[in-house]
Amino acid sequence: MKRKQWMERFAGIAKKANAKKITARLLAVTAVITLFNLGSGVLIYVQNQSVARAVEDSQIITRAESDYQDISNKILNAMLRMVDAIENGEGDAAAILEELKGLPPEIDDLEKQMIELDRKYPAVDEEPLYANQVNVIRLALDNLLKTNTEIKGLKAEEKSLRISTLIGTYTIILSFANDTIQSRLDHDSELTMDSLNGSVSSANVIVIINIILLAVLPALMIFGITQSIKTGLAGLTRRIKAYGDNDFTYNEKLERSDEFGQIDRELAGMGGNLRDTIQSTLAVSQSVLTVSKNMNEMIGSNRKASEDVRGQVDLGKQVLLSQYDDASSISAVTEQISASSQQIAASSEYINGDMQKMKHSSQNGSEHMAGVVQMVNETSKQFEKLTEVFQTMTDRYGNVSKFLTGIQDLNTQTNLLSLNASIESARAGEHGRGFAVVAEEIRKLSGQTDSISKQITQELALIQGDVEASSRTIGSFSHVIHSTRQASETASATFDTLESQSSVLSDQVSEISTAIGEITTGMTHIVSAVDKLLQTSSDVNGKMEHMSELTVKQNGISDELRVLAEQLNRSSLELKERASVFKV
Repeated sequence: MKRKQWMERFAGIAKKANAKKITARLLAVTAVITLFNLGSGVLIYVQNQSVARAVEDSQIITRAESDYQDISNKILNAMLRMVDAIENGEGDAAAILEELKGLPPEIDDLEKQMIELDRKYPAVDEEPLYANQVNVIRLALDNLLKTNTEIKGLKAEEKSLRISTLIGTYTIILSFANDTIQSRLDHDSELTMDSLNGSVSSANVIVIINIILLAVLPALMIFGITQSIKTGLAGLTRRIKAYGDNDFTYNEKLERSDEFGQIDRELAGMGGNLRDTIQSTLAVSQSVLTVSKNMNEMIGSNRKASEDVRGQVDLGKQVLLSQYDDASSISAVTEQISASSQQIAASSEYINGDMQKMKHSSQNGSEHMAGVVQMVNETSKQFEKLTEVFQTMTDRYGNVSKFLTGIQDLNTQTNLLSLNASIESARAGEHGRGFAVVAEEIRKLSGQTDSISKQITQELALIQGDVEASSRTIGSFSHVIHSTRQASETASATFDTLESQSSVLSDQVSEISTAIGEITTGMTHIVSAVDKLLQTSSDVNGKMEHMSELTVKQNGISDELRVLAEQLNRSSLELKERASVFKV
């Protein structure tokens, strides 16, 4: 009945332990085993005390029996010696009686023992008391001491009477007492031995039960904990294997409230963060690809605009050369003004038409350069956004590094857990070998997790290096865009100046046309105007040469931008390929 209650109580404890943490369950196992050992020790101690009392009682009976037999034998021996002394006249009867006088102290000690036996083993029914048998011994001793030891002059009949008296003393008194006390001693000894055997048997049964329970109870509890650990390790192994295969879509949860459930939730959170980071990386790489494509289109448009500007510059140079020739013609006409008034008027009209064309060309060049400046500014804004995107990527890779640091902390906790498990298995001894194997497997899985986290760290370091290289490339590209914008603004200002100067020249030609009627009086003014026109044409021609050089430089910058855009495109593709190995 008690055994059944113990088993039911153990089952209830085991059921409650399933909801506890592994460390708490290990402590519970240790506490249960300790309490069981303590209870077993108390039971064994109590049973040993019972055995010791039974042994002590047996020793008391044996010692009392031995002392009683010793005194009885001494009295019997003295009687036989006295019989021999009376019958044969040999021996010293007085010396024998003197020896018997030393028995009373021994009889007193025997009486104390017999009283103790009467207390421990009370007489049943009409059984004689042990203490009364001591009185019988005293009576026999007194009869021996009263025996007349004088044998001189005794007849044979008198000797025979004395001998009969002595023998009657032993036969009637001492022999009966011996039989009576021996019967009680045998009976009480048998009871004591039965009690001793029962105590020993009970102690043996308790020891056997303790041995069986000490072998079965820890084994069952350790088996339950081992199965729980195996189940937890299996769930963690599946998640870690999925992450090791770059599959971050694994969503099977380990519904546990112990350390394995906590580790699984931490790993799931880490996987979710990595999945979000990888998805963001893929989105950013796609954005970078789109921006690089837009850059290629804008660079193509910029190059086309540069070619248009160059064509307009070449046209302006031709116009300026024509203007210079016309101015030379005007100089010649001034020398022949008196004879060639009509020719001068025609030349003035021709120059005025050319100046209008140059003004129109300057306006077109200014408008094109304004478009170029606008596109360069738009490109600069796009690169600022691209720089912000790369900064976001850098921050997110820093978050990934923090997550990997969390994984390493979890590995440290797992190693500590396996170390505690190894210590507990060592304490469990032979029954903890299987638990030690499980602890070793935990350390191996922790090592694998640490290796995977290091591999992820290496891959992220490579990706971060690529991102930093792309960021540096974009920085260089930004400087090139800035230089292009400055050059475009300078070219636009040059076209504005050219337009203004063309307007001035057009006004001057108009003045020449109106002054033809007054050519005689205004020859001096005409000559100075022609000289000024020649100087202006020379200056404008030099500026046109400079503008042509700027267009060549702008084409070179456009080529550099195209190379940088291609590098950015390749870096984005490589980043996308590296991130695409993860299944999210």
